[in-house]
Amino acid sequence: MLDPIGSYRIRPSDKIRSDSWKRNCIGIRLEKSQNPGNPCFGSDEIRRGIRSDPRPSESNAIPSPGFHRTRRIPVGSDKIQYWIRWDSMGSGGIRVWDCSTWISPELIARIESIIKKPVHYFIRRGIFFSHRDLELILNAYEQKKPFFLYTGRGPSSEAMHLGHLIPFIMTKWLQDVFDVPLVIQMTDDEKFLWKDITIEDANRYAYENAKDIIACGFDPTKTFIFSDFDFMAQCPNFYRNICRIQKSVTFNQVKGIFGFTESDCIGKIAFPAIQAAPSVISSFPFIFGKKLKQEFACLIPCAIDQDPYFRMTRDVAPRLNFPKLALMHSTFFPALQGAKSKMAMSKESRSLIHCENIYMCFPCFLRRQSYKKNLNMVDVLYSLLGVCKRFDQLILDSLYIHHLDMTCMITKSFYNRLYSINDQLMSTISENILPRIYHKVHKIIVEQPTMKHVLHTVNYPQLHSLSLIDFQQEVLLERLLSDIILHKLLKNQVTCLSIDTRHEKLSPRRPEILSILFTVLLTLCKSLITLEFCQFDYRAVNCTFDLSINFKSSTLTTLKIGVKEFEDCLYLLDRRLDCLSTLIIHIEKITSRLESVDSTKKLLKLKHFSLISYRRTILYDKLIVPLLQRMINLEELILFLSIIRTNTNYIYGAELHDNVLNDMSQLKKFTFNIDTSIIKNVNIDLSSCEDIQLSFTGRGFGPVASCVEVFSNEIEMTTDLNPFEYKFFQIISHSFPYLKSLYITNDQPQKDKQQSKTSITFPCLILLNLDCAHVDYAKQFLVDEYIHLPCLLNLSIGYGSLTLVTNDFTNDSTRFICNKLTSLQINEPFVPPKHFYEYFPLL
Repeated sequence: MLDPIGSYRIRPSDKIRSDSWKRNCIGIRLEKSQNPGNPCFGSDEIRRGIRSDPRPSESNAIPSPGFHRTRRIPVGSDKIQYWIRWDSMGSGGIRVWDCSTWISPELIARIESIIKKPVHYFIRRGIFFSHRDLELILNAYEQKKPFFLYTGRGPSSEAMHLGHLIPFIMTKWLQDVFDVPLVIQMTDDEKFLWKDITIEDANRYAYENAKDIIACGFDPTKTFIFSDFDFMAQCPNFYRNICRIQKSVTFNQVKGIFGFTESDCIGKIAFPAIQAAPSVISSFPFIFGKKLKQEFACLIPCAIDQDPYFRMTRDVAPRLNFPKLALMHSTFFPALQGAKSKMAMSKESRSLIHCENIYMCFPCFLRRQSYKKNLNMVDVLYSLLGVCKRFDQLILDSLYIHHLDMTCMITKSFYNRLYSINDQLMSTISENILPRIYHKVHKIIVEQPTMKHVLHTVNYPQLHSLSLIDFQQEVLLERLLSDIILHKLLKNQVTCLSIDTRHEKLSPRRPEILSILFTVLLTLCKSLITLEFCQFDYRAVNCTFDLSINFKSSTLTTLKIGVKEFEDCLYLLDRRLDCLSTLIIHIEKITSRLESVDSTKKLLKLKHFSLISYRRTILYDKLIVPLLQRMINLEELILFLSIIRTNTNYIYGAELHDNVLNDMSQLKKFTFNIDTSIIKNVNIDLSSCEDIQLSFTGRGFGPVASCVEVFSNEIEMTTDLNPFEYKFFQIISHSFPYLKSLYITNDQPQKDKQQSKTSITFPCLILLNLDCAHVDYAKQFLVDEYIHLPCLLNLSIGYGSLTLVTNDFTNDSTRFICNKLTSLQINEPFVPPKHFYEYFPLL
C-alpha cells in the first residue's frame, strides 16, 4: 500500500537482496564511508549550472544520434526548418539543416479543386506535412503535361511494419487520382552495405517485401518494381545516370550531407547516386520510350529522413539538364514506445508487423502502452479517432478511455520536463472528442495550459480522480480560489487528488504559498480520501506550515507529502486529520522541535507510515523514537534514515525491537535502511557486522544486510579504502534496471580497470553525479565502450576530471555521451575553452 522508497544509499560491501528494491528503485547514491563530522549528504552545496550562452549557431548545432525533429520557424513563415541524424548512416550520423514548405490549407484547397474530391486523410491530418515544389506537379497536371511517381523501400527484413506502408498508401492514392506511371526501387544493395546481412539475404528480402507492396493494390499496367542487384546489369541507361550523378557530387558534399567518415566503406559513399537515378525518366527507356525527350516531372512521396538523398539530386539536376524533382514528406510512424519514437525493424520491441487484421491486436496493444505511459493519449485521440468506425470503437472502449491523460511530457533533463500541447490540437479535442466520451471518464490528468479546455468543455458525472500537473504555484492558488467549475468538482466529486507544481527558483513566498495551497485544498475537498501533494519523483517540493493556520479534514485517509522540518510532520499528526490511516512523508531535515505541538497522543488510526530523510540527524532517540512509539496500531512501517550518534553503539535488531516494534502488535511488514555514523570520543565496543545481523535473528525479521566500516581521520587520509570496481557496477545495473539517478561518492582509484570487460548498460539512467568521485569513475562512465548510457541527460562533475577524461574536449571516445547532454553542472568557476560548446552542442 505504501509507495516504495525511491532512492537508496549503497556501499560496495552491501548485499542487494530485496526484490522490491530491484523492481522499483529509480535513484541510487553510491558512497564510501564518510567522516561523520563532515558528511557528504546533508551539506548545502552550491553548484554552478553551465549553459551554452551564446548558443551555437543553428548551422553548427548537431543533435544527438537517434534524434529526429521538425519545427516551424518564425510566425508567418511557410517554411520548415528541420534536422535529422540517425545511426545507420555511418558512425558519425547524418546532419541536415534545410528548409521545405508546409502543406498549407491553401495548397490542400488547390489540390481538391483540381482532383474534384477530398485529399487523402494523411494530408488532412498532417502525416504528410511538407513538400518541395509540389506546385510544379499541380501546374503540370493542369497543363496536361506528363509526370511520374517514384518511391522505394530498403529491405532489411522479410516483413514490412506499418511505418513502411505510409509512403506506399499515399503513393497508391496519388496513382489512382492522377493516373500516372510509378517506379518502385528496392534498394537491396543499400541494406547489404549498411547491415550485417549477405547479398543473397538482401535480395531475398527485396522479393518478400515486394509482395507486401504489390498487395497495396497498385495498377499493374503502370507500376514497375525493381531490385538494384537485378536491374543494374539489365539497364545501361540506369547505370549511366548513376555515373553522371556520382561525377557531379564531391566527397566533401556527401560527407557534409550524410556524415560519412574515413572508416566508412566506399560503397556507402557511392550509394546516394543510385537512389537518386530513378528520379530521371531516361533511366527507364523501356517504360517511357519515345517520351524520353519530353520534360517529365517526378514526384516522390517519402518519409522525411529520405530527403537528404533528393536534396542532393535537386542540387545537381540543373547541371545535368535533369528536371528538378518534387517531394512530399511524411512524418515518422511511432514505435510501440510512443508517439515521440520511430518504428524500426532493427529494434524488435519497436515494430508492429504488417498483418491482415490489425483490429485483433490493437486493443491490447493500446491499453498496454497507455498503462506503461509510452503512448500519449492526446496523440491517440487526435490521430486515430475518426479514421474509421472500427478504430473509433476501439479507442472509445471504456477500459481505455476511463483514465483520460491530457498531458504530453518531453524530458529535456532530469529536473526539466516540458509539458506542452498545441492549443489548436486541444481545441479540436475539446470540441469534437470530449463530448463523445465525457460520461465514461473516471480519472483525469491535466496540465496548466489545457485545464480550461478539458474541465470547462463538458461535465464528467463519473469523475472521482483528478491530477493537476505542472502548475505554477501562484496560478494554481488563483484557480482554486476563483474557478467555479474546479470548485464544484473538488467539492462534490473528487476523492483522489494529485498536485504537481513546477520546479522554479527558490523564493521567500514558496513555503507560504504551499501551506496556503494545502489548507485551501482540504477546505474545498469535502470528500477527499487520497492526496498526493507536490511529490513527483523528479521534482518533489517540501512545504512548511504556519502553525497559526488551522485546517481539518474528516475524510482524508491517505497523504503523501514532503515537509521541511520535523515539526511539520508533528503538525500534520496533531488531531487535524482525524481519519488518516496512511502517511508517506519526506522530511528535509530533522532538527529540534518547538513545544507548541502535542506529541504525546497515541495515533490509533494510523496503519501505514513511511518516513524518509536523507540528511543526517543527531535526534533519532529524542524525536523519531518517541513518534514511532505513538503508532501502536501500525501494520506497515518504512524507515529510510541517516543518523549520527556519539559514544554509543549502532542501531541494531534488539534496540529496534525493544524501543520501537515491541508495542506494535499489528505490524505485518517492516522495511528499513538505517545508516548510522558513530563519533567516538571515548573507548566503547562497537558491534561487528555479524553481531548486528545476529541481533535480528529470532525477532520475526527476514534477511537483513548490514555493513560496518571503522576508520579514523588519519586512516582515511593514508589507507587505500574500498573503491567501486567493475563487478559492483555490473551488479547495480542488473539489480536496478529502472535506475534514473546515480550519485557516486568515492575518491579512491579503481584497482580492477574495466578496459578488458564487456560493456555495462544502464538503460534508464538520466542523471549521473560524479562531484565526489575519483576520475577513474568518470573514465568508466563517460566512455560508451565501457558503460552504455542511452538516456543520460544530466551530468555533474568536477572540471578537472572532465578535462582529463575528454582530453581538453577532443577525445572522440567520450564525445558520444557528451553530445547528448542537455544539462552540465560544474561546482567551480571556469572559462569555457574554444571547443567547449562544440563538444556539448545541446547545452
